[in-house]
Amino acid sequence: AVVSTQSTGTQTCDEDPSKVINDHLLRRALKKLKPRKAAGPDGILKEMILMAREPLTPILLDIFTESLKWGKTSTSWQKVKGHIIAKSNKSDYHDPKSFRIISLTSNILKLMEHMILIYLNTELKITAKISTKQFGF
Repeated sequence: AVVSTQSTGTQTCDEDPSKVINDHLLRRALKKLKPRKAAGPDGILKEMILMAREPLTPILLDIFTESLKWGKTSTSWQKVKGHIIAKSNKSDYHDPKSFRIISLTSNILKLMEHMILIYLNTELKITAKISTKQFGF
């Protein structure tokens, strides 16, 4: 995909967005959503997306297409909710190394990221440098 910068400083995608954002890839990405995971700051659970997938599909495709076309994502998708979790079997919980941070991001953004990752892996054959578990670009 060719990315150009307009006079406004906005990056746009010159590639046809329908190659990356389409019903087929959305359905594949929906299958990758794991249920019973915490919601991000927007409060949208994966189960909510899965239960409303039919009416949401055209809406999500429109939003994702515009996002890719203009090179921007919703500011609400960019928010992160962090939780500090104690690691098990640590002897000293006064030591910061006894904890880890869980960062929760928007499940809508994760869905779009899954679609892009599927496109990169299947269409562009880019797999070596991107872990299948990496979704926060």
